[in-house]
Amino acid sequence: MKRILIPTDFSANAYKAMEYAIYLFEREPCTFYLLNAQETNTGSDRTERVTDPNVKMMEDLFKEVNIKNTNPEHFYKREVIYDALVNAVGKTVISRNVDYIFMGTKGSTAAREIFMGSNALKVIKNIDFCPVVAVPETYDYDLPDEILFPTDFKSTYEEFGLKPLKEIAGLWGSKIRILHITEEEQFNEVQVKNRKKLGRLLKNFTYTREEIVKYNNISKVIARYSENRAIGMVAMINNKHSFPEKLFREPVIRNVVFRIKVPFLVMPDIT
Repeated sequence: MKRILIPTDFSANAYKAMEYAIYLFEREPCTFYLLNAQETNTGSDRTERVTDPNVKMMEDLFKEVNIKNTNPEHFYKREVIYDALVNAVGKTVISRNVDYIFMGTKGSTAAREIFMGSNALKVIKNIDFCPVVAVPETYDYDLPDEILFPTDFKSTYEEFGLKPLKEIAGLWGSKIRILHITEEEQFNEVQVKNRKKLGRLLKNFTYTREEIVKYNNISKVIARYSENRAIGMVAMINNKHSFPEKLFREPVIRNVVFRIKVPFLVMPDIT
């Protein structure tokens, strides 16, 4: 039984993330946890909580989801927590032993969201112990026939660390495109070793490898590549010490969240 957390502020992009999660895992037994977090004093006592409009909206959403989704192997739970979003998500991930978090994003045109930081980005940055799938609000969802996996081959890959990628690829027989983006002309010894290990870990999947050398802006490269090749999902390991920030000197995870037009799976770095 998969346990999937869907934080919601009852917006269109949160609803899209919920629909996509239900659609993606339609063949899997799942429990979906709908979570609304409020960083206010509202609901500080029982009387206020009963009259809180968010509680009513959660009940309405819960009823709607149960009416629309009749999959006998899908179950839904809901909760309104009076705490900061990141705290509420972190506590729920631990207490419910959550496997995935699905959240909506507003996309690259939302300048204010980029400046202030979206809720999805806050969760990705702070909840580094659970995979997060960021779903663009404008995404007309479909099955991920191909999953793009950008990497620099400089980090050691582990079976558990790649589990989210392998699980989602295995749901619908997705092909994995390994995209190596680098400044170097040749692999060093560590990269050769890691590339071979990645191949062994993905031996039961259909995958290809491609290289792009001497990029200008890695997040733009990833976004452009995913659009030109009809990629259905982008997956990356949130390695804070190499690929996203140190090597390329740009906040790749943040920029990719806002630039790509397909779901973005961010996997924790367990090395």
